[in-house]
Amino acid sequence: MILVEAVFERLVETVGDWSWNQITIILLTAVLGFLIARVIAKLTGRQFEKKTDSTTGMIAEKIVFYTLLAVVGAIILRELDVSLGALLAAGGFLGLAVGFAAQTSVSNMISGIFLIFERPFQVGDVLRIDDKFGAVLSIDLLSTKVRTFDNLYWRIPNEKVLKSDFTTITKYDIRRLDVNASISYDDDIGTARQVLLECAQEEPLILGDPEPTVLVTKMADSGIELILRCWFYKTDFLAAQTELIQTVKERLEAAGCTIPFPHRTLYVRNEEDWQKAAALENDEADE
Repeated sequence: MILVEAVFERLVETVGDWSWNQITIILLTAVLGFLIARVIAKLTGRQFEKKTDSTTGMIAEKIVFYTLLAVVGAIILRELDVSLGALLAAGGFLGLAVGFAAQTSVSNMISGIFLIFERPFQVGDVLRIDDKFGAVLSIDLLSTKVRTFDNLYWRIPNEKVLKSDFTTITKYDIRRLDVNASISYDDDIGTARQVLLECAQEEPLILGDPEPTVLVTKMADSGIELILRCWFYKTDFLAAQTELIQTVKERLEAAGCTIPFPHRTLYVRNEEDWQKAAALENDEADE
């Protein structure tokens, strides 16, 4: 604490001895240094993005930017005639004190480093976390920024991301679509399977390799349940799902298949009949 006060007093004494030329030089160094650091970092990030991907480009941009800012800060401190060693020593004491008070931030930072180097997802990927969906905007040291599909900004602490069971939906180029269908017990299963296969084969957004398949999964209470499994490019998810479900419904009906739904049978009796039945049950119990 004494060392921090000494550094602060030294800064106050130095500021009192500044000339206007020194003030102008320091301000120009700070402003130009910031702008140059930003430009160089942006150019570096774009080069990395072209050669690798957007996530690597973003990481490279931040590393270059903060490194150049540190250099600019060192130049300004030298112009202020501030001892860098004393400042680092004071910063060490301050960092120790702040570290105890900011354990959560340190944990998020370590988790962010793991996410950056492990790379389970990249900028632009779609994630599912805690039954929420969104596209990754950035992966920073403390948090991951996500934009949900209803256009909300979602900031997730990196520690939570690392501890969560998340799913990277757009990790691979192709995905599988499962379409559930049911038919009546009176319908022909072979006909229904053929109709489902034809629906997938005739849909231009569905891939031929891997081939679509139809599985009979269950004899349910209301009918026979089937699943049509087919593959598509990840960018066609919404269109492929919408078109295929609509086509399956129309083609099954055209083929004479009945799409069942749960039924309930209600028996209604009047009060007099209910009293007679209750009295009969009581008489039988007494006997």
